[in-house]
Amino acid sequence: MRRQRPKPISGRRSRMGTAQAGRALTPSETAATFQAQNRRALGMFVVILVGLVAAVFAYRLGEDAQTSRIQASFERIAGERIAAVEAGLLTTIGSLRPLASFLNAAREPGPEEFQRFVAPLLASSPGIQAFEWVPVVENAERARFEAEAAREFPGFRIRDQNGQGMAVAAERARYYPVTTVEPLRGNEKIVGFDVASDPVRRAAIEAAVATRAPQASGRITLIQHAGDHNGFFVAYPVFDGSDRLRGLVLGVFCVEEAVNRLGSGADLSLSISDLAADPREAQMYPATPRGVSRPPAAVASSRVLSIGGRPWLVEAVATPDFLARETGRLPEVLLVAWLFLAGNIAWLVDRRYAVKAEVIARTADMRQARDEARRANRAKSDFLAAMSHEIRTPLIGVVALADHLLDQNLSPEHRQSLAIIARSGEHLHRMINDILDFSKLEAKQLTLEIRPFNPSTAARNVAALMERQAADKGLSLDVRIADDLPERVAGDPARLRQILLNLISNALKFTDSGGVHIEVSAESPQADGRRPLVFTVRDSGPGMSEATRAKLFTEFWQADSSIARRFGGTGLGLAISRRLAKRMDGDIFVVSAPGEGSAFTLRAPFAEIPAENAAQELGEERSAAPPILSNDLPAPIRLVIPPPAPDADQHDFSGRSILLAEDNPTNRAIAQTILARTGARVVEASDGAEALAKASCERFDLILMDVHMPNMTGLEAARAIRALPAPFGDTPIVALTASAFQEDRNLCAAAGMDDFLAKPYRGGPLRDVAARAMAAEPASASARGSTPVCGEPAAQVGAPAFAYDSFALLGAEVGPEDARDLLRDFMTDASARLEIIEAELRKGELGVSGREAHALKSSAATMGLARLAAIARELEAAARREDGASAETLGQAARAAFDEARPHVDEILSAA
Repeated sequence: MRRQRPKPISGRRSRMGTAQAGRALTPSETAATFQAQNRRALGMFVVILVGLVAAVFAYRLGEDAQTSRIQASFERIAGERIAAVEAGLLTTIGSLRPLASFLNAAREPGPEEFQRFVAPLLASSPGIQAFEWVPVVENAERARFEAEAAREFPGFRIRDQNGQGMAVAAERARYYPVTTVEPLRGNEKIVGFDVASDPVRRAAIEAAVATRAPQASGRITLIQHAGDHNGFFVAYPVFDGSDRLRGLVLGVFCVEEAVNRLGSGADLSLSISDLAADPREAQMYPATPRGVSRPPAAVASSRVLSIGGRPWLVEAVATPDFLARETGRLPEVLLVAWLFLAGNIAWLVDRRYAVKAEVIARTADMRQARDEARRANRAKSDFLAAMSHEIRTPLIGVVALADHLLDQNLSPEHRQSLAIIARSGEHLHRMINDILDFSKLEAKQLTLEIRPFNPSTAARNVAALMERQAADKGLSLDVRIADDLPERVAGDPARLRQILLNLISNALKFTDSGGVHIEVSAESPQADGRRPLVFTVRDSGPGMSEATRAKLFTEFWQADSSIARRFGGTGLGLAISRRLAKRMDGDIFVVSAPGEGSAFTLRAPFAEIPAENAAQELGEERSAAPPILSNDLPAPIRLVIPPPAPDADQHDFSGRSILLAEDNPTNRAIAQTILARTGARVVEASDGAEALAKASCERFDLILMDVHMPNMTGLEAARAIRALPAPFGDTPIVALTASAFQEDRNLCAAAGMDDFLAKPYRGGPLRDVAARAMAAEPASASARGSTPVCGEPAAQVGAPAFAYDSFALLGAEVGPEDARDLLRDFMTDASARLEIIEAELRKGELGVSGREAHALKSSAATMGLARLAAIARELEAAARREDGASAETLGQAARAAFDEARPHVDEILSAA
């Protein structure tokens, strides 16, 4: 049986068919489709209309451009022709001067001498008709003059020109007869003609005599020409030695011949007008005016010349031959090009609307796919959080109980076994952190927390954490800080510590002898104002080959298979560190060679900030316990037996009541065991609802709240407790959770929690965070008063003005010198904040006072000003419940507590 081949389906029809076959369009989508079609028709109409208008405009633009080009070309040609006419006429006029000098010197030259002299001038003077000598003849000398002239020209008489031709001149005082003319042939009729008998000629003669310079006449009719020929002459006066006028030298021109010889051409036609003459007599060339005037839009050029003292307007008009030769196809080309462009634009617009119509048809399917992707991403995030909680929760029992048992008096064998358990738990925790951090980075959900910190202190603190590991291997570990390193920068100190811990831990693991050196320096500021900091970790280990360095930052990769067997690990530490560095706009570089050790360099830019703006925030950041950070390869488990714990704990919570909200019985038992040694009374709650009920009936000194609990989560319980009336709603709340991401910290803070402790935790960090939250006293201080219950008034806080042990803890963490610097900065900052609080309370503004008290409470507790911290906490609560009277009283108490602590602070600062 013959199989029939299926018909191909175009991409668009296939997609549209899928969208339409899946479901029918909703009313809103149908309306959107209809609107899109209307917009499509309107858009096409607008595009076509605009295209036609633009095409006409383009055509006109091309015409204007072409006309400008033709005009410029014609201006050049016409300028050359007019300049040639001017140069030729001026050259001929200039030849009258030497002829006048000759006649003045020769006195009475004969025809032969005159002919020999002017022959070269005639040959080199274009447009000239004749050179003439015109003597001045007084009336008394007329008879003698005519008799002498008759010898040369028989029958010579001085004549005038009248309507019937030439006639004997009438009697007058003075005559200007032509006696010598060259060439004579063709000019015989001019001999004896009294030039001054014609008004036009007489005006030119009088002007020449008056100015003693060449003077052109107006338009005259040449006598020696038959027909209507326009001409003009230029008169040059000749004076004898006694300054008496002897006569004039005339140069007679035929305008038509001069123009034809000097300015003729097929590209243009010339016309010449005498601007000094009467308009009716101004036309010099052509001899008769044209029948049709020049069109206004004709291509033309004009110029005013000075010829023999008279202004001539010379106009040149392009001929049809010139226009035909110069005219191109630019307008038509622009028109066609723009129509082509408009057609393409119309096609693109049509395609845009067509695509938009297709998008509308597929929007529903895309929305559905997007919602499914969001649900899948949410499920992944929820799974990640659940796995973080479920995996970390058993570690609390392993690590915390092992740490607690190590504080007991144990036999060496038992202590050695517990050390192995503790190290194994830490190793597992680091691998979990690596995997979770890598998942966050892959999903681009890891965010940086920007806050002020001291880069020098951060580097020293990381080195201090690794000192024991270096000492166990007999390695040196030192930190070198450049002198120009900024004291305060803005960045994420926790992520910086994570990177440095990875680099230093790797260097110590792979180095068997020598040591590790940490160098911290700063480069010049970048264009954006940030200053790059450079952290270099050098070791004296075995080094690496080029092939190893090329794969060093690859996920789940280790230099050789023996590394995993010797040290374990996931192979993610360096990959995570480099990704974190890139999130900081930086990078990590490595320089190494076999047998020469390795140098890992972190370079990242940070914003440099003034120290006074960051003192308070820096104190909070330093006082917080650093999170357990991931390393590239976890440290090997060595059978190192830690020394026995001291007999007494440094925290005494005697008389304090703590509510522990934890759904896991093992975790409750661990926390109960850790806190039991402090003397505190611990009340347990198995979920958030039970914690809320107990917090509503008893005012606890502290609530330790697990975040993930059944019935009511820790976040919901914290928000409900904060909504309780005072004093129950003011109880400090510390979050306990295995979800240690920054987003989880932000959620806890938004719910009203005061601090955060990541699981699994040790006894020391748990007791420290409890002391910090309660502004606890050291063991030597007196215990607090009784804890109130439902219906009883709140007890007054009895904290000391200055807790030396709390300040000592800070000194042990950051160093005595840095601790004193922080205390000095804090006193300045706290004094300013108290002034703000007092000023705002006087105005009745509780919001600002509450925020300032919130910023003051934790930093005051860290610095040892326990009473000020407790009062600030109460002041914040009073501002939150808008209790103005209590807030004003607490504001005065805060100033008194600050003043009472000042002598103790001065004592510490003066002892430096």
